[in-house]
Amino acid sequence: MLKELLDDLLNLGLGTAVWTKDKAQAVVDSLVKQGEIGKEESTGLIKGLIEKGEEAQKEIRKQAEKVFAEMLAKSSLPTRKEVSELRAEIEELKKALKKEVKEVKKEMEE
Repeated sequence: MLKELLDDLLNLGLGTAVWTKDKAQAVVDSLVKQGEIGKEESTGLIKGLIEKGEEAQKEIRKQAEKVFAEMLAKSSLPTRKEVSELRAEIEELKKALKKEVKEVKKEMEE
């Protein structure tokens, strides 16, 4: 009964993102003590719990990154690339301005 509930929860993906090895071990040990699963099944079940947890974490991270990217795209905030390009352009303009100032000073001295 508990094993089926645990399987159902994992299949639904509920809570798998927070499975740690210790937590998985405690749940599986409890199932073994209650006779729901055998000792030989426990290792595979622990590994499965941890793998599903890692998969869920990756999926959550992927979805969060997607949402964040969409939010950034909708905002008026510049990207790092845009800021870098603007900085480079500012440096070029500073150099050009310094050159023009020198030329004007030189012309004024003549």
